[in-house]
Amino acid sequence: KININFASPKVLEVHPYISNRMLRRIINHRELKGGWSTIEEMIESNIFTEEEAERIAPYLDFGTHSE
Repeated sequence: KININFASPKVLEVHPYISNRMLRRIINHRELKGGWSTIEEMIESNIFTEEEAERIAPYLDFGTHSE
């Protein structure tokens, strides 16, 4: 699983379900506002649509520490 709050752009960009648009939104949001606790927060932040979130959620971890 990818820790969405701490993974580097290089790690995120190779994931087949993360588009360039999503990658830019993830990085920009993390820099401005920090990370997320749930996939629902990512939908509310317009990072993912509900369909995209359903597909990618099993691959994400929302930990609060970089590991």
